Amino acid sequence: MYRRKKHIALNLDVYGGIDMDYSLAVEEYLKKYDLQGLAAASKYRAKRVLELYAAACSPRKVADITQRSVDSFIQSRIKALKSPYSVNQAIGRLKAFINWLIKRGYHRGHLDIQMMKTVRTVKKSLTTEQIRALLKACPGEIWKMRILLSLCTGLRAGDIDRLPAAGLDLKRATIDTVSKKTGKAYDARPLPDTLIPALTGYVSGLPENTVRLLPDINIRKEWDAIRLKAKLPKVTRQDMRITFSTMMQKISGLETARDLLEHSSSKITGDWYSDTEYLNKLRVNKIPIDLWLKD
Repeated sequence: MYRRKKHIALNLDVYGGIDMDYSLAVEEYLKKYDLQGLAAASKYRAKRVLELYAAACSPRKVADITQRSVDSFIQSRIKALKSPYSVNQAIGRLKAFINWLIKRGYHRGHLDIQMMKTVRTVKKSLTTEQIRALLKACPGEIWKMRILLSLCTGLRAGDIDRLPAAGLDLKRATIDTVSKKTGKAYDARPLPDTLIPALTGYVSGLPENTVRLLPDINIRKEWDAIRLKAKLPKVTRQDMRITFSTMMQKISGLETARDLLEHSSSKITGDWYSDTEYLNKLRVNKIPIDLWLKD
């Protein structure tokens, strides 16, 4: 099999990958998720899209992946899914597979794969007044610390709820985290020094041998009650992640926010985790108009 792959790769003008079975190509592609240590959930989503493509277009060989079959698959996803964002996710995963085929020399390429046009959603970060209202509405210290850690780390809600108590290092002002979505570990994630006194007091009140840093069970119900009490019913826990990202961009730039949010590209951070109105206002205010008008 290896010799045949090399023979095809060295003679793309003749073969172009046409001899490789689609199922074998998919099997080899999915192995990269294991070799790169990527999350099982990511592998499952990629596998599901390729299964849907196979069901819609019935490819036997890699060469059966044509412009017509790709367009047909996209049309089937548009009919099945109401959200263009969900359609674009499927398109992106199929496109990643095709790019992998081209890189390996299994496919000629030359396919025009376009994403659906979407309306850009406006992201808003929380204001100081809103944060103070949420903290004031908390029923106890667990929720106060949950909100503070969310705003100071930018972690996803599920990762905040699963934080292990053993991963907290008060002396170094760091905490070890693992992303449930990607499976990646971030050792010694930095925490603000000004948060440590509150964290120290909180940890001292926890029972011995506590496994989770935030031992709570009625999370969704309590969060709904906090939002209502704070008169912020539309605020979500995702807004705290957006707030953290916006603050990091203000302080240090987009790349720092991307790194701490563990995104694969800055575009994701900029498009989906930025209060662009607030950031653009800060930048515009740096125009030296006062110097221009000075006598």
